[in-house]
Amino acid sequence: MRATVRRLARAAGVLLAAIAGLAVLYGLVAVAGAVLPLGTDSRDGAPLHPVYLLWSDIHTDIVLPVRGLSVDWQSVLGDTDVPQPLPEGGWLAFGWGSESFYRDVPTMADMTPAIIARALLLDQTVVHVAPVPD
Repeated sequence: MRATVRRLARAAGVLLAAIAGLAVLYGLVAVAGAVLPLGTDSRDGAPLHPVYLLWSDIHTDIVLPVRGLSVDWQSVLGDTDVPQPLPEGGWLAFGWGSESFYRDVPTMADMTPAIIARALLLDQTVVHVAPVPD
């Protein structure tokens, strides 16, 4: 009986040490990510383009330059996918999620239990692409 208790105590100690070790590792990585400087220039000397996030309580979009370093979204999307011609220095907001939320929930006040249930269980997903002014 004592051997079983010792084995359980040892296993519990190993488990707690592993959890504590992961917590310390997570903290060290978080500190390193906050302290280490980000690169300011690309390796080949090309200018960098910022990327932005737009968010509200229910929607989040990533905003990318129309003509980025590796992708020209105007050529990828074509003229038919974007409702207006895109300016040379323009931006596009990309969002992904429930079709019901994009169509029926512009604000939190418009959210209903039925829309939430449809979004979680039965709805299709869509990609929302919208031009963003400078």
